[in-house]
Amino acid sequence: MPALDVALACRGPGGSRLDPGALASLDLRGKGVNAVAPSLGSHLTGLAKLDLADNVLGNDCVGALASLVTLKHLSVANNSLNGDALRPWLGAASAAAPPGKKRRALQAESAPKATARRGKHSQQHFKKDNTSSGDAVSSTHGVVFPEMRVLNVSGNGLVSVSGVAAARNLGALIANENKITSLRHVDALRDLNTLVASSNDIDEIGDEFSKLINLNKLSLSHNKLKTVGDALARCAALRELRLARNEITALPRRALAGCAQLRVLDLSGNAFKDFGDVEALKFLPKLQQLSMRGSPLSRNAKGYDATVAKMCPSLKTLDGRRVGPGGWLDAPSENDLKKKPAPRPDADADLWADARAAAGLDPLEASERPAGAEETEKLQDESGSAYDDDDDGDSDDDSDDSDDDSDDSEEMDDEEREMMAEVRALRASMRAEEHAKKRGE
Repeated sequence: MPALDVALACRGPGGSRLDPGALASLDLRGKGVNAVAPSLGSHLTGLAKLDLADNVLGNDCVGALASLVTLKHLSVANNSLNGDALRPWLGAASAAAPPGKKRRALQAESAPKATARRGKHSQQHFKKDNTSSGDAVSSTHGVVFPEMRVLNVSGNGLVSVSGVAAARNLGALIANENKITSLRHVDALRDLNTLVASSNDIDEIGDEFSKLINLNKLSLSHNKLKTVGDALARCAALRELRLARNEITALPRRALAGCAQLRVLDLSGNAFKDFGDVEALKFLPKLQQLSMRGSPLSRNAKGYDATVAKMCPSLKTLDGRRVGPGGWLDAPSENDLKKKPAPRPDADADLWADARAAAGLDPLEASERPAGAEETEKLQDESGSAYDDDDDGDSDDDSDDSDDDSDDSEEMDDEEREMMAEVRALRASMRAEEHAKKRGE
């Protein structure tokens, strides 16, 4: 199996050799790469984008990647990383710090931390625990990846993403399909716009979100959450939140108290039983898309659609169907008539479903359509006729949403636009490769 060294990186067409200093992008997906040369960064001094997805990289390669300080986009998706594999980046950050601050950074990183951080006590613990992992790195000048905007570590066996604290300017973190139990290290990412951590083992969230004031899209679907407490109450920029297929029993007012900009909320497959369990809905004035499909409330509550529409006057779709002031405007689908929660799709069918959803690239209920519909929509999407430009998921031409779309454009700066373009490009290339594999089979 090949190792990623200068020779491999600079191998051009027909055996020609590329200039390592001029190399800006490197795509090595599925090449069987199993190692990374430690000195690579001293040669690839202008490398901005590196795609190492679908290889066999293990934990020992992580430290070597820290030499590529010019990276803006890194994907190590679908490799063999496990445990706390990203932690060496923290050591590299401390090594890069001024001598007088290294000791304080290491002390802060090793200091005991409060772990009970949810519910009404979250603010109390936050005040006691000022030496978070984020502060440990941000208190130094040693940042491993000062320009990195997109990091994709999905499809591995990670239990932690501690190393992301060494990429303080990160805009998008894609970490779905791992074994992550805690996100406490993301508190250092003050510029984080998109976080995808679906299909993990996260059972609580807390103060790590209190500083993410720029967080726009968050997916924590398919985890083990029973409550969100007030962890997201300070995420004032949040516009899209996906908490589907957890074990949440209630969403009180304080849970989303500061999320007045929220447009999309996916709560499907949770354990809500009555309208009192979703009190927070009444305080989301801009909510347009909502799903609670698969919950006892959606199956059993009398006047479910009309009551929810009254709670959320701006709502356009409920459980994948158009809704108006009096309730649903569309006839129920066959799935709705059965009143059964839609099964979770096979994770291998589309590894990037949650990543696309959190980036606003799919309609709300894409993961809950009847069998066969997803594949059809993917093909439509590739031909440019599906949902990439329909932010509300109502399959219209967005003529009634022009105001919201213009707001999105105005609120995003050049870096954010570039970041989202990179996420879209990565999504498209991965999906094309998946189709090619299926056709080959």
